Amino acid sequence: TYYFMGQTGQMNAMDAFTLANEYAAKALKNDQQSPFALSVMSFLKLYGWEWKEGLEMLMKALEINPNDPVSQLMAAEYYVLFNNTEKALEHAQKCYQLDPLSANNLGEAARHFLFAGKTKEALKLSEEALLIDPYNLVSRNIHAYALALSGIPQRALEEIQETYKLTGDFPLVLMAMAFVYTQLGGKEKAMEIVSKLEMMMKQMPEVHLDFAIALICVNIGEMEKFYEAYDHSLEKRGLWLLQFYGTIMMKPVWYDEHVVESRKKLGLPVKEKSSK
Repeated sequence: TYYFMGQTGQMNAMDAFTLANEYAAKALKNDQQSPFALSVMSFLKLYGWEWKEGLEMLMKALEINPNDPVSQLMAAEYYVLFNNTEKALEHAQKCYQLDPLSANNLGEAARHFLFAGKTKEALKLSEEALLIDPYNLVSRNIHAYALALSGIPQRALEEIQETYKLTGDFPLVLMAMAFVYTQLGGKEKAMEIVSKLEMMMKQMPEVHLDFAIALICVNIGEMEKFYEAYDHSLEKRGLWLLQFYGTIMMKPVWYDEHVVESRKKLGLPVKEKSSK
């Protein structure tokens, strides 16, 4: 919970990860063989750029219990970070197959398929999730993204506006809405959302919303704002832009010199121009 709140700008990222690490450490102390605690701790290692240590903990969790959906989902997140789409989708699929009645697991799997450019699969999974829980936020957002990328942006806008009525100015919903506007040619509307996010950060300097601003700006060609938000996000140890790098959300900067160099400095793989 604290990790998610830190990543999505709902509280100070450093405070959130400190608390998340504290509770995960307590859980591991109580049960050193807990796949769930190992998986959560492995992901928290990423906050310290401890890729190797985190991956070792995750592999241990999967060895103890390969049928733990949380561990499978964490593995998918790791492989996205390492730009290995095939392995990410493999683990995302295992996650929802192990718990097919979890709307959240289906929604998270849909996210991975969407970001891999497999829009048809993302639509199917998110629709299945919404049949189980019509209010699942992950699934609602991903369904809107998938509709927009499937050439139905007006319907996507209608859906994300309905979600907005439920959540208000929640950063992930604002980001999805801005993306839908980009598919409708509504750059001005998307920039209004960027301005809203910037105002939210001025009012609450401790929150981290740079990831959302960067992902919106890169898709509307506002590169100066993108670079500024991208660098600020990395300074704050924001992981999402590193994880989203190889996805369709950041396709405009797959080979961008600034982005590529930043990943190389962190020891992370980059796209080769021969890659499809």
